[in-house]
Amino acid sequence: MTEPCFVITACQIQPAPAESGKAVPGCAPDRALINGNSMIIGQLGEVLAGPMIGVSGLLTAKIDTDELVHARYDFDVSGHYSRLDVFSLTVGERPKPGVTFYK
Repeated sequence: MTEPCFVITACQIQPAPAESGKAVPGCAPDRALINGNSMIIGQLGEVLAGPMIGVSGLLTAKIDTDELVHARYDFDVSGHYSRLDVFSLTVGERPKPGVTFYK
């Protein structure tokens, strides 16, 4: 089964090669090499903070603790657990020994 969780993406930034005075093969000199996009995503997939693009800093978000309980009751009844091509349950009814020894 799945359990909802928060997702924090902490992404770095690296300026354009022209800003650092270095050439990077295959990259435009005026385009940032890594542009950040740090985010905080809530348990139900909503963006709580960010994206923080092109700047460095500290990203924070307020969390509604009442929503923590609500997210645990969010179950995908028509999703992948009910798809027979993805999820199956097999039960073996014959008794099995707890330990098997091989030579």
